[in-house]
Amino acid sequence: MKNKIYFKFSPAVFCVLIILLFTIGIQGQEASISLQEALDKGWKNNTGLSSSRDGQEYGKVLEGSAWNPDQPQIYYHYDQNNIAENGHPIEVWGVTQQFRFPTIYGARKKVFREETNLNRIQYVMDSLETGAQISKSYVSAVYYNNLVKTYRAIDSLYQEFSRAADRKFEVGDANELEQLTARANYKEVNMTLQKHLASYKNSVQVLNSWIQDESSTYVPVEDSLVVLPLIPEIANEIPAVEMMRSQQRLEEKKLSLEKQSLLPDLHLSYFQGTNGYPGAKTYSGVQFGISVPLWFTASAARTKATRIAVDRKTNAVNDLATHTRSRLEALNNQLQIQKERMAYHNEEGATLATRILQQAKVAYSAGELDYLQYLQLLQAAMNTAVARLNAIYDYDMTVITLNYFYE
Repeated sequence: MKNKIYFKFSPAVFCVLIILLFTIGIQGQEASISLQEALDKGWKNNTGLSSSRDGQEYGKVLEGSAWNPDQPQIYYHYDQNNIAENGHPIEVWGVTQQFRFPTIYGARKKVFREETNLNRIQYVMDSLETGAQISKSYVSAVYYNNLVKTYRAIDSLYQEFSRAADRKFEVGDANELEQLTARANYKEVNMTLQKHLASYKNSVQVLNSWIQDESSTYVPVEDSLVVLPLIPEIANEIPAVEMMRSQQRLEEKKLSLEKQSLLPDLHLSYFQGTNGYPGAKTYSGVQFGISVPLWFTASAARTKATRIAVDRKTNAVNDLATHTRSRLEALNNQLQIQKERMAYHNEEGATLATRILQQAKVAYSAGELDYLQYLQLLQAAMNTAVARLNAIYDYDMTVITLNYFYE
């Protein structure tokens, strides 16, 4: 007669097992936080995002430096050949100011404004990245918490079966193969449990590294995975493409500035001369001149290089826009498939897992299954529960990517 290893437990324990398979909750001393609260704290506290925010202000302040003429020169001139009417040399005091051609200052301001716009787009991208990383680490923490709870429930059963197999083997009611099989199954489940527990802790650590609140360590308040809403697409351009277009405009403005650098500089001087002898008069004068560039080689090279940079950016913008549209389309197609998969697991998968557990318990209690067959059914129920978690998790990850899509 074939020996069977029985592990008896009360109906109350069985009910707890079913609940544990579909509920989550690693209890700890950390402070609980919702996803929206985590996002608000991250956008407020994250130092990298603060640096990006300061970059906007830096660019705005720098625009004021567009009008930046050279420092005026104050000079004293004495020449014994420069004789006044009273027969004595004149001492001359004067001030000279050099200006770039007026349109250059306007062109320079346009360059600075475009650089400020680049900083603004960078801040938008950094904000989106912060939101995406917080959301992904938050959902990952909830997901791995689910897996830990699921595997912990099964792990306790496998452990008890392994102990029961050891006892039966010791008294000769079970062979060594059954004992080793029970032990191997327990070790496999236990190792998977430890792996998910480590992943959970890592997700929490990543979450807090983005929140950057030194006053507390936060864990998700949610006990189960929720289906995240997909934010409707906004008509605005994707930030990465917008940034490259801004870089293209910046190169064009630099090209305009480089061309205008060939325009002449303007010089203006005002001076007065007199001496300290009797009959001295004060003589005033002005001087105006221009500086005309005679050597064009270096400027022509810079202009050509800037024009090449403009062409490169134009091609890069078109290429990025094409790839971005393709990636967005692929993500939306992927999301539709994941939505159908998730709907199946939500509607049928959970019920199927519960029925497997119920029928396995009845059959095992009636002696219709040996412990190995019973464990296989438990494994099947667990796999169904895990498949449901995977379906929701994959869907949420794609939703997050689309909601915070920036490159």
